[in-house]
Amino acid sequence: MKPHSGQVTVGGHTIDAKSKRKQIKSLREHTGMVFQYPEHQLFEETVEKDLLFGPRNAGKEEARTKKRLPELLELVGLDKSFLERSPFELSGGQMRRVAIAGVLCRRAESADSG
Repeated sequence: MKPHSGQVTVGGHTIDAKSKRKQIKSLREHTGMVFQYPEHQLFEETVEKDLLFGPRNAGKEEARTKKRLPELLELVGLDKSFLERSPFELSGGQMRRVAIAGVLCRRAESADSG
């Protein structure tokens, strides 16, 4: 979303009402969003499938992304056993951690490719 007036600066990216689509796309490649209620963000049948959703939609190589999932879960304080679990069987805090790992997963793939 672009602001109706003024400007928004995130890192080195500044977006205003006149910003071109390309500028906004560049910002999206460097940011992620975690919903306040993670149950609104998680929807796949397993944590692994949920984490792979963003990179898959971005056209990233799934095998390479899959290898990084245990490392990304560890960054948010979860172990790899969570990959096989349903996001809907997790506690609220665990869901939040999975949602953050999903953003990190997308971000890690963007960093690798550029």
